[in-house]
Amino acid sequence: MLHSQQQWMALADSFYEAATEGSGWSSALQQLADATGSRTGELIGVGADGAVLFNLMTNVDPAFHEEFVAQDGGNPAHNPRVRAGMSHGVMQALTEADFITPEEYRRDPHYQGLSRTYDLAWSCLMTLERNAERLTGLAVLRSAKQGHISEREKQVFTSLGPHIRVAVRLQQTLQQQGAQLLAGALEALALPAFICDRAGRVKGMTAAAETLLCEDTGLSLRDQRLLAANPAESRQLEVLIAHAAADPLPGRPPLAGTVLLTGNRNTVLDVFGMRTQGELDLNFMPRVLVVARNGARDDAHRRMILQAAYGLSAAETEVALGIASGMSAERIALARGVSPSTVRVQIKSVFNKLGVNRQVELAARIAAL
Repeated sequence: MLHSQQQWMALADSFYEAATEGSGWSSALQQLADATGSRTGELIGVGADGAVLFNLMTNVDPAFHEEFVAQDGGNPAHNPRVRAGMSHGVMQALTEADFITPEEYRRDPHYQGLSRTYDLAWSCLMTLERNAERLTGLAVLRSAKQGHISEREKQVFTSLGPHIRVAVRLQQTLQQQGAQLLAGALEALALPAFICDRAGRVKGMTAAAETLLCEDTGLSLRDQRLLAANPAESRQLEVLIAHAAADPLPGRPPLAGTVLLTGNRNTVLDVFGMRTQGELDLNFMPRVLVVARNGARDDAHRRMILQAAYGLSAAETEVALGIASGMSAERIALARGVSPSTVRVQIKSVFNKLGVNRQVELAARIAAL
């Protein structure tokens, strides 16, 4: 529990810090749970179709998340907590007593199934945002032993809700700006590039990409989604973007695949998954990079991919290209005017970011870009 105004302010500040720094959300949510005598803190996003956009939970078995999605836990028809969040007022703190009777609780499959298995018996929840596209909810979850939240604990939860909503909105704004900042950074390379979020919506593009849409390439933008004139090519592009947007597997290269648009110019589209940064993705963070080219890849194209998709610095990019061309660390150091030890440190960082262990693997990875 919180015992002073200073503790309350420190907890509110922890959410603002998480939003501005991109990390610390789990710690802040657990502090909220502790302050309300609860076991678990949760921040969840649910789409209009019941799809779980994100679900950050603390102090819960990781297997819960997979089962939650498998059992359609974001569907209000299957989950009384989501249903309550969609039907009650925004910023209204609710407990089970506000939206389900004891008899309904004893018969409900969600409570007697998933919640009982993972001992998430009781909750206090609040809808932070709700619109035609999504619901963003905050909750603290309690074990059967902890029982219902007390009135004092509920007041703590209620008082912090507005501050957490502001922090979520701040994080959302920063993530939305990320696509525009990335597009601006890519302008210098004069390559057509589209930046998409996890849902496959285009959130930013370079000037060259805008020009491409106006040309007879068979590529268009409708409802923030890239479409090809040929239905089969359009479907292939949709599948590749969805694949690239999925949470990356360890060691998986970001290149999801290539689509050849059989229009007048035979434009080639390379689809890349991007390295994610930050602990909480509110579904606005840049996740996919679609780059257009007319033929063979060149070093300008590879520089952009290494920096945008893999997160290499400008110096690391030059080192990676040097290694891929067969240069030794000593030769790269001499050409760049730095020490060989500096180059070796950069090579180690490049290996880590590209998920390779040897120079020959690095060369093969870069040749595929």
